[in-house]
Formats: sequence, C-alpha cells, structure tokens
Amino acid sequence: MTPAELVALYSSFTSEAVRLETRQYYEVPGDADRQRAYREGQPLPARPAKSATVQLIRDAVDAGKTFARVHIVDHPLSDYVHYELDAAYPENHAAGEQVWIVDRASHPGLAAAHRDFALFDRDTDHPSVVWYDYTPDGRLTGYTPGTPADLAACTSLLTLARTHALPYADFMTSEFRKSH
Repeated sequence: MTPAELVALYSSFTSEAVRLETRQYYEVPGDADRQRAYREGQPLPARPAKSATVQLIRDAVDAGKTFARVHIVDHPLSDYVHYELDAAYPENHAAGEQVWIVDRASHPGLAAAHRDFALFDRDTDHPSVVWYDYTPDGRLTGYTPGTPADLAACTSLLTLARTHALPYADFMTSEFRKSH
C-alpha cells in the first residue's frame, strides 16, 4: 500500500479512524528540528507534513467523524514519548483528535502488542485495517492492508487498550505521568 493510498483512507473513512501506536520511538522524516526545539524549550518550527495531518484531523472532525489514537507506553517513558505527549499530541488534540494513553503494564494482554495499525470504520459494513511496518529503530518502511482475521484481532486489541487507557488530558495530570 502506498502512502497516497493510506492518506486516501484517512480522507474517505465514513465514521471512525483509530490508530494504535505501540512503539516508544518513531523516526519521523523532517521531525529532527521540532524535537531539537522541544528539548531546548524553543517554539516548534512548522513542518508541512504535520500541518497536513492536523488539517486532515480537523476536516474529519468537522464532518462529524471520529479521529482517534491510542498509544501503548512503557515505563519509564522514553524521551520520544515525552516529546509526543508535550509537543506533538497537543496539536492533534486541539484539532479534535481523541488521544488515549495506556500503560502497557496495566493488562497482560498488552504485553505482546508491538505492531502499529489503523482501524477504519470498524462498526460499519466496510471496516478495514492497515498495518504500519517499521524497522527495529523506528523508521517507517510501508503499510500492509490487513485481512479479515487481522480486523478481528485488531478490534479486540484496540478494545482492550481503550478499556485501560486514560484520555490525553487525564493522563497528562495522572500520577503515572508525573512520576515518569
């Protein structure tokens, strides 16, 4: 699956798009300057791809659709997860994305979750799932459409993760966040 095909899915879903993130680090092209600015306490420079993502979220939410993500985190939180929580997610959240954070240790069923995916329109007659493929060091290599069996497994894992997750705002003030 090409990046353009994935963007088309994110642009055309009819009710809900949910991304499950399991990694503690992502090598995002063009993001090094933003991460450096974050570490140095400076304003984040603009990044066109980030602006496009925020607009995609805003357009979906304005159309009455649900745009969400659940991130399974490990403790202690990695520097990258701190960056996401403090610098990347606030832009998405402000655009209307529902962001949920879950501690991997909160349920044994989350221990083996180490592959990211996006689930589209899961409660409709046209659900689909797309796997995000990464190298061990966090570089995105592509996308793989899921099978009907993947759809069932991903729905189950997403339900489990959401059951134990905190909404972004609650996580940011939680004792877990403060202690990590």
